[in-house]
Formats: sequence, C-alpha cells, structure tokens
Amino acid sequence: PADDIDGFPARAKNHFRGAWDMLRRDHNFRRLAVAGMLCMSGQLLFPHYQALAREVLNAPRGNLMVWVVAQNAGAGLFGFLAGAIADRWGNRLAIRLEIAAVIAAPLSALGLAAGWLPGGAAYLWISFFLLGLTPVLMRTLMNFALELSEPADHPRYISTLKLCMAVPFVFSPLIGLLVDRAGFHIVFAVITCLIALGGVMTFRLAEPRGGNTGAV
Repeated sequence: PADDIDGFPARAKNHFRGAWDMLRRDHNFRRLAVAGMLCMSGQLLFPHYQALAREVLNAPRGNLMVWVVAQNAGAGLFGFLAGAIADRWGNRLAIRLEIAAVIAAPLSALGLAAGWLPGGAAYLWISFFLLGLTPVLMRTLMNFALELSEPADHPRYISTLKLCMAVPFVFSPLIGLLVDRAGFHIVFAVITCLIALGGVMTFRLAEPRGGNTGAV
C-alpha cells in the first residue's frame, strides 16, 4: 500500500536512530558491534579465494567441489566445538578462539600463494575449511549480544548487531578494485589485520556470566 511506502523513510530513520542510541548507551555492546564489524570484513575476501587459486596457484576448476565440501565440513565441526566451549566457558572465550581460527584462513591462503608448500593448490582446501568458521562466529557474536540484553530487547540488539556486521559489504566493490590494482597479497594482509583488530577488541568485552567482567 501507498501508506507503507510513504512511511518507510520515517521507519528507517527511527530504526537507525534507535540503533545509534543503543550503541551509544551500552558500552559493552558497542565494543561487540565494532569487533563484529571488523571480523566480518573477512567475508569481503570470499570470492577472491577462488580467483587467487586460479590466477596464482593455477588450480583446476574441478577443485571447487572439494572446497565447498571442506567449507561445509568446517562449519559443522567448528559449530560443534564452539558450542561446547561457549556452554562451558562462555561466549567471550569462544569468540576469541573463533577469531584466531578465522585469521588463519587468509594467512594460510597467503602462505600457499607464496609457495610455502609445493603444489599449494592441493592444500587450499585448508583455507576453505577455516572459512567454514565465519557463520559460526556470526552466531556466537549474536549469542553474546543476547546475553548482554534483557529478553524484551533481544530483537533490537540482534538487528543492530546485524546492521553493524553488514557495514563492511559497502566496501565490497572497493576490495575488488584494490585486488586488481595492488594484488591479492596486500589486500589479504590488510583484511587479516582488521580481523586481528577485532580480536583485540574482544579483550575489552565484559563477560556477562558470573559478574566477572574482565573488561578494560
């Protein structure tokens, strides 16, 4: 209906204003949102792993199925491990460990591209296996956000966190341009540093369980 279309700008404005107020008011959630935004920048590299495999490692196109299987296997295994860690020691520790593994994905691809292993294309499945952790990390970040909020505020916290994690995708065309101009190595290294910075941000997160924050 026309009324829904006319009212969309006002609703969108209210949503963004509410998200900003929440980030400004809740310091712990703001740190989580920034960490999530930095870590999700790794998703900008997803299409470029295949390009790196073809253009640098001369990998055959038939390897695509192996990479898809490896990524799905990683998601399943890491999901099980992350859930067990989060249940026993909390989502904050799970997030830190997951970020460390996420960082290993671009680093392993860079190492293979640099020739650290002969026949590097045969081992690129390792990078895709580690990429399977990205959706697991997203879920753990959202679980942590739920722990920070009251049940009535869960939808607002989750929607705001998702909004923050979507910010890196605005720069997706720029990443493609930078890969064409500067090459895979520089772009992968920069994104790795951004993910690592997100990991550093987790050491300023307060642990909502047991009242022992550990925050700086």
